[in-house]
Amino acid sequence: MTTTFGGFMKYCRKKYSKENIEILVKESTSVRQILIKLELKEAGGNYSLIKRKIKEFGLNTSHFCSKG
Repeated sequence: MTTTFGGFMKYCRKKYSKENIEILVKESTSVRQILIKLELKEAGGNYSLIKRKIKEFGLNTSHFCSKG
């Protein structure tokens, strides 16, 4: 399957939309679980991205069991 850059960017915007991240935060107990559900490598840059999105969207993570 061939994906254009524009199509890729559209996919990324949906993947990291407030609605999608909000659902994942509610269903997860750590940032690590969110990364796994998004099929992202568990690496520093991806942790930073998800933490930044959580903060940007003002999502509650008080139910998270760990920092990961």
